[in-house]
Amino acid sequence: SRCYRSENQPPSRENYALEKFSSGSKCFDHGSIWEQYIDQCRRKRYIAPQAAGCYHFECISSKGFYINIGKDKYLCEYRGQNVTILSAEHDSVYAGTIICPDFQIICGSLDNFQCPSQPDFYPVQNIQQSNLRASVHNICKHLYKSNQLPMSDKTDQLHIKLHILLIFLIFSFSSKNILI
Repeated sequence: SRCYRSENQPPSRENYALEKFSSGSKCFDHGSIWEQYIDQCRRKRYIAPQAAGCYHFECISSKGFYINIGKDKYLCEYRGQNVTILSAEHDSVYAGTIICPDFQIICGSLDNFQCPSQPDFYPVQNIQQSNLRASVHNICKHLYKSNQLPMSDKTDQLHIKLHILLIFLIFSFSSKNILI
C-alpha cells in the first residue's frame, strides 16, 4: 500500500501493526511476525505475516531517525538495526521488530541532514524471545494491575455464568446436606 495516503489508514481495532498512513510516513521492513496480546493479556495472537508497515518518522541529524509506532518512538541508529517494538494500545500489547533501513533512503532528501557514522561493531539489539516474553508479561502485569481495565464482554459474561453456576451448585448441595 502507499504509506503517504492517509485514506489507507485502517481503523484502530484493525490496525494490528500500529501503522500510520500520512504524508510523513514511509515503509519499514518488519523483522519478525508481530504478536498481539489481548483479553487483558490472557490470549496471544500472531498477526498475519506482513513484510513491512507504514510508519511516521522523524530525522535527527547526526543521530539517526525515530520511527513513531503507536504512542512510542524508537531510535534507528544504524542501517540493519533490528529494533524491538513493545507498545500498549487499544487494550492490547503489541510486540514485534522493525529493521532500520539506510538513512539516505529515509532522510537523505532533507536539507542539511547528516547521516550518523556507522559503528565499527553492531551491538546485539534484538531482545531474546524469553526476554521479550518477560517484558510483555511485565507490561501486562503493570497495565492490568494499575489500570484495572474492564474485561471484554465475553469474558465478563463467562465470569457471570460461572458465578451463577457456583451459586446453583452450592444451593443444590446444601439443600441435600451434601455440602462439606
